Amino acid sequence: MIWKALNLSFSLIWFAIPLLAQKPFTEGKIVYQLKITGPDHKSYSGTYVFTFKENNLRKEINLPNYQEIMLINTAKNTVYTLKNVNSKKFAIQLSLTEIQNSQAPYNGFTLNERAGKARKIAGYNCNRGVVTYKDGAETDVYFTRDIYAEIPLTFERFPDARFLPLSFFYKAADGTLMEFSAEQVLTTGVENASFAIPRDYKMISYSEYKEMK
Repeated sequence: MIWKALNLSFSLIWFAIPLLAQKPFTEGKIVYQLKITGPDHKSYSGTYVFTFKENNLRKEINLPNYQEIMLINTAKNTVYTLKNVNSKKFAIQLSLTEIQNSQAPYNGFTLNERAGKARKIAGYNCNRGVVTYKDGAETDVYFTRDIYAEIPLTFERFPDARFLPLSFFYKAADGTLMEFSAEQVLTTGVENASFAIPRDYKMISYSEYKEMK
């Protein structure tokens, strides 16, 4: 699954902007332009869409000839990924604990703001920052503190971030590079149906899914 490549309690250095100026992103969508470059240097472009409503989070990847959707409900502690396997539709139940554990290497990061020209991305004035992890690894990010995703699992490599990353990249162990640039941040109402498993999808466990492969 592409989620394995993406899977990628923290200490954050605060600056002059008061916490009261921040707003949690409790309902709406963030649409990122996504570019993936594999170890073979072939590139694919698409979108990565986050949809929020209260305790629900929907992550949707759309690439040429590929789509994958993850549905997370933090109130019920459930995670499903929707996939087509041999022309059959399945809702595969994943372990929320395992997803949280996969983020463990990225907990405890620090964010240091760097001097430089601010960029306007998806309507927000964004500053450049450098995220440093406990193992010393670093990554650049353009971010705003005006708003943040309330669900800690939203961003695989920025767990529980109290900022919104709007331009950033992930690099997987195999060399795959994933670049994200926000196109839209929509604080609009979202239908509950966005987080429901479609009726034509059969619910199965992850172990059942592995047996099909």
